[in-house]
Amino acid sequence: MIRGMDKIKVKNPVVELDGDEMARVIWAWIKESLILPYLDIDLKTFDYHILNRDATENRIITEAAEAIKKYHVGAKCAAIKPDQERVKEFGLKKAWKSPNADTRNRIGGTLFRQPIVFKNIPRLVPGTRFRTRFEERGIHYEHRMVDELAAFAIRSSGGFVWACKNYDGDIQSDMVAAGFGSLGLGENLHRHGRGRVHDKGSGNSDGRRLVADDAAIPGKDQGISG
Repeated sequence: MIRGMDKIKVKNPVVELDGDEMARVIWAWIKESLILPYLDIDLKTFDYHILNRDATENRIITEAAEAIKKYHVGAKCAAIKPDQERVKEFGLKKAWKSPNADTRNRIGGTLFRQPIVFKNIPRLVPGTRFRTRFEERGIHYEHRMVDELAAFAIRSSGGFVWACKNYDGDIQSDMVAAGFGSLGLGENLHRHGRGRVHDKGSGNSDGRRLVADDAAIPGKDQGISG
């Protein structure tokens, strides 16, 4: 807290849904460093850790949902939706429902994703950085969130190029490759800032290949799967 500065009083309690793994660690850091030193806030905490959901047989989600309906606002960390491997890993009673969907259904909510843009915080990928190059080649350029574009790709008939970075590209390439019947058709080209290109591909039985290329970032080694 800045010396001589009073904390800002938050009138309404906020429901806090703690999560799993690194989301739990990062949220704790955010609270201790960026929230609690500056805000006088009443956090109503519910532990969404996978072991606590299992121990309470998801009653914790019911209680959290009721609190959200009472106080009208909640902040949720990422939490594990367990598959059978996670059931074995954590010794769970069963593969519980998605905590996201369960919470949303209980409060009668809906799902939407929209970036929150602040004028004094630059965007990670400025819209003007590549737009001119695309427009010179007659290509329409858009910068979208990966979740939005994933939904668009599933219902689309194609005709677009999708540039992904790192983990997003790795996940989405599996989805696209599965549409061709085999993950074995995938090929990744990794271009580094110093001009080296690494071929990590493998072809499927009929010789077709799905090729993805990544943009080089000067001075950095940047691998992109897609």
